Order: sequence, then structure tokens, then C-alpha cells
Amino acid sequence: MLMIVAAVSALVVLNLWFSRGLLPRSATADLPISVASGSIVENSRQTARVPRISFFRDDSLPAVRSKTIFIITTSTHQPTVDLPDINSTIWYLNAVLPDTYNPMFKVPPMFLPEPKSKASIHDFVFGMSTTAERAVPNMKLWTSWLKVNSGLSPPLVISFHKQIANKFVERQSRVKALKIAKENRLDIRFTSTTIQRYEKRILYLLRELWNVARPTTKWFVVQDDDTLWITQDALVDMAMKYPDPLINDIIVGAESEANMKDHGHIAYGGGGIVISRHLAERLNKPSVLEDCYRRFDFIFGGDGIISECVARVIGKPRESVISYEESLHQMDFGGSASFMFEAGAPITSLHHWNTWYSLFPDCHTTLSKKNFESAFLLAHTAKLLGATDFSRRFVFENGKFVVHLGYSIVVYKMRQSKSELFEDTVWKYYNSKSYWYVEGQDKVSYFIISAEQKKGYILLTYQNAAGAIIEVSWGQQTATPFDR
Repeated sequence: MLMIVAAVSALVVLNLWFSRGLLPRSATADLPISVASGSIVENSRQTARVPRISFFRDDSLPAVRSKTIFIITTSTHQPTVDLPDINSTIWYLNAVLPDTYNPMFKVPPMFLPEPKSKASIHDFVFGMSTTAERAVPNMKLWTSWLKVNSGLSPPLVISFHKQIANKFVERQSRVKALKIAKENRLDIRFTSTTIQRYEKRILYLLRELWNVARPTTKWFVVQDDDTLWITQDALVDMAMKYPDPLINDIIVGAESEANMKDHGHIAYGGGGIVISRHLAERLNKPSVLEDCYRRFDFIFGGDGIISECVARVIGKPRESVISYEESLHQMDFGGSASFMFEAGAPITSLHHWNTWYSLFPDCHTTLSKKNFESAFLLAHTAKLLGATDFSRRFVFENGKFVVHLGYSIVVYKMRQSKSELFEDTVWKYYNSKSYWYVEGQDKVSYFIISAEQKKGYILLTYQNAAGAIIEVSWGQQTATPFDR
């Protein structure tokens, strides 16, 4: 049993939305406009203070496995918390609705499995095949997952083809890249190759990674230059789920439901391919990579050749040797990626973040179509919140009001059923009704515009298309006064 001094009032903000014309007046009868006393609304109108919902993570509560928590508001003065089996998909928190302006909620921590091995960001070496010209604009973003507090970052190998059309631009870009690397203590290694075919360059990147690896390196990562690791701790947490990489053959990759029919079960490289040191050593035995290329040169995609090569070295079908991680996202689709961040899915990596889709939909008036700025904001927000708490969902009013931590707040005209909110996979959520609702007609969305570290808590600011603001504060461990 747990006392929660908590409340939520969609009314505080919904009246703003109606007054701005973002929802049709005919829809108001279906919206939760009587969940709290009128004094809350009067306070917001008279003081013009920004509505804020406050959460703090209480690690004394049993951990939960689902990233989604349903918060049930009641008028009971002696609230209780229903604590079901920790394996339950949904937790129900009962809370009072006092006559207050900014409600605060205790929430349980996310469940983390017992580590099977130790890991840190220094245990990795990263590699990609690209050009310095393409690297320079991305390097500020790479610092979010490469830069460390002290000393050099883990190595990043950038392999480029010698026959670059504009060698002058490439040389100038390399000078800029190395300058940025020095300023941020990034251990970036530029290597050149005469190999023309991209697939072969990706396969042989395994050798370049092996050559620059430190004695302490445990994990070898092959990725694209548009692979975004959302936070360092997400990648480290993922690695610790696997047994000792020094004595086990491990390859971890992403699936791509859009391409499975054409390319089959391979480790799709855009989401990142992570290989244990033991396996990397076997792949770098004399003539192994050469033999693999001769056998599999007909395959499209370097990730496909690597997958086949790993299967051959281990001596098992590739379907049985690849460990698929649901948090590695190949992202082979167009449109908006909002479904990814609103599905309550774990996120370790994103691919195609600057080309195939927009990280925010068009109704995000400040960041729509600005994917670099969007990616930097999301990576910054995820770093502040931590990988396990970023993208958690808090559902109010039985599915009408949903806070997506670090991304958006959505208010729906109609309540969303649990089956609509809980699809089996991210791709099923992409095809659900919730994702395809019309903005301003079926729902109103507030999207993240800033994330700030305050004393004792993190302040997230969300804004809708009309400029209205909602703040969310996130504290950890203990209740902290949320200074306004």
C-alpha cells in the first residue's frame, strides 16, 4: 500500500485547446472536461502559469517490465496502489484528485534483467564506411554517444574510398573532422581503401576494427553513418544482457519487417551490428573474410554478407545465430517516426534519421523537417532521462491523455483501448488507428521543445501547434521540491 499525493487534470489544458480552436466544439462532450474542480481552471486562467505534471521515480517500489503505466484517478481521500505481479503488462495507480494546480506522481522503476556480463562504453569500437564530407555535419550528434567524461572516447573508424570525386573538399572536411574530434576527445581514425564495392568495404571493415581495437575492447560495432545510438547507457545495458563476449560467439542485430521478404533473416546493419570479441577474432583469422566474400559476393548489402559469413564461421544457419534486439531499429519506412516514440517501445538505435522520415510530424511547428536539430534534442533528452526512462508512457483518463516521456503529450478525442495502445510490435502500432488519427480533429499533440537539468529534477517542455505549453518534471529516487 502506498500513499500517493497525486492528481491530473486534462481540463487545465483542454480549455486552452478549445479556446484556440484545435478541437471542434462538437467533440467536447466526449472529452474529460469534468475530472477536477473548477478552481484549477480558474487558477490557470488568472495566473497564466504553465501547467506542469510532475513525476518522480521511486526505486523503493517493485520494478515494472512495461514502459506503460495506466494512472487511474479517483476522488478517494485515502488512495492506495494496486501492486500486481511485476510481470503484469499494466500497472494501475490509484490517486486522489485534490484541488491543486500541479499534480505529482510516484512511479516505479523499470525492470532491468540481471547482467550476464560487465560492460562500459570503453568496451566498444565503432566503424562505418562513409566520407569526411558526410561525417562533419554529423559529428556534433556523434558526440552524444561517443564522448566520455574523461579521456578519449572509444575508437570510431571511418573508412573511405580513395577514388573520391572531389579530393580537395574531402581533405578540407577531414581537417575539420579531426579538429572537432580533438575538441571533444573523440578517437576517430580515418582509413582509406581501394575497394570499390560498398558491400565488400563493409565486410572488410571488420578487419579494420580488429586492427584498431584496444586490448580491452569487447564489442565490435558495424553501422551506417546515419545510425543514431540514442544514449551510451542504452547500448551498454543491451550488451550486458549477453554472456561474456571474450569466450562466446555473439552477433546482435536489428530486424526490418519492411525488408524481411526480400532479404530474409539477417542482421540489418542500419540499426547497428554488434559482434563479440571472440567472434570478431574468428572472423579475422587468415583468409576467412576473403573466403566469405568469394562465396557470398552475389548478396546485396554488406550486412547480408556479414550475416552469412558469421553463420558459416559458427557452422549454423543464420536464423539461429543472430540475436535480434527489439530496441535496435532499422526504420525502413517514410513519413513520421512519431509512432516509434509513442509506442512505449525500448529504443537503443535509430537508422535513416536524416533521410527517410521526419523525427517529428508536420504539426511540430519548430522542428518538423529539421531532423538534425530533432535528433540532437532527442539524444540530449534521452541522455538526461536515461535509456530506461526515456519514452516511458503514462496514460490518464483511460486512454485519452498520454504522456510520452521525452517526446510528446497526446490528448485523444476518443478513449484509446488497451488493445490500441498495446500492439505486439512497433510496426503493428504503426498500422494502428492511434497513429493515423488526424491532428486537431481526432487528437491534439504537444511535442518536446526543450529538456533542462534543474537542481534535483529534469524539466521537459512540450508545445502544441498553437503555441500552448505543458511542462513535465522528472525526478528520481526521492521526492524533490519542484521549484517553479
